[in-house]
Amino acid sequence: IAAVYFAAFGVASLAAAIFASTLDERLIYSAFVAFCLVFGWRAIRSCQVVQTEDRTVIRQLIWTYKLPRASVSRFTVEAGPIWPRFRSGSFLAAELKDGKLRQFKEFSEPLGAAGERSLEGVAVALNSAWGLRQ
Repeated sequence: IAAVYFAAFGVASLAAAIFASTLDERLIYSAFVAFCLVFGWRAIRSCQVVQTEDRTVIRQLIWTYKLPRASVSRFTVEAGPIWPRFRSGSFLAAELKDGKLRQFKEFSEPLGAAGERSLEGVAVALNSAWGLRQ
């Protein structure tokens, strides 16, 4: 959905840049078009988990996390506030061997979701691929 918003804002800014009357306005709108292109591309590629033999790459809209296999104790599903802050839900998390918990709140689902919880399936698949404890 974020990619659609960035595309809409980018097209509107491009139209504004074309019809702007001064050079300063054109530069501002052109900068916003570039911003929308970058974040639109990131939005298309976001919310992906790619696991290889030696690391897991987790792409979110703003940040991309690369977790080496040696640093991960296990993947879990946690519950708590997600964005927007007034909402609660379940989200993917990685327990690291140094005792820290890395939370990926873009990989979320509402609390009490009916049926099979897909995030738990993702955590189980990530753990079983590396032979980690459940």
